[in-house]
Amino acid sequence: MSALSIASTAPADTLSNQGAATSVRRRRQQRSQPHHSSLVPGLLLTSGLALCAMAIGHWLPLLGAPVAGILLGILLKNTLGVAPIFHPGLRFASRTLLQWSIVGLGFGLSLDQVMRTGLDSLAVTSITLTAAFLSAWLLGKWLRVPGRLT
Repeated sequence: MSALSIASTAPADTLSNQGAATSVRRRRQQRSQPHHSSLVPGLLLTSGLALCAMAIGHWLPLLGAPVAGILLGILLKNTLGVAPIFHPGLRFASRTLLQWSIVGLGFGLSLDQVMRTGLDSLAVTSITLTAAFLSAWLLGKWLRVPGRLT
């Protein structure tokens, strides 16, 4: 191959590599940022489950809407499954929307409310955490899980 042919092919290779890199970047952006219309089915499913959970929570106040929502989600996923069309909206709701909601709740609390709630629930939190850790440790021993995992 002559020096002239090598020089003439080098820019073409460089351009094709740049084109491939741009194409890869574009595909990554498309995957990480779904179109708003692709979020709609998952957000509608999430909203429907939330409304059902609120109704169950109102009907069974001891269970509550958050626990009912978790149970409904587990039941739906493990019995009927969730079609891929719902995945972008469910991912958005379970990550971004949930984080925004928690931040919004935090802005709605005063320091006095936080202190009062923290002191009132300190005993319940301590007992619950102790029971959870003890149960996990005992279950790990019973199932013969290696010590580093329990």
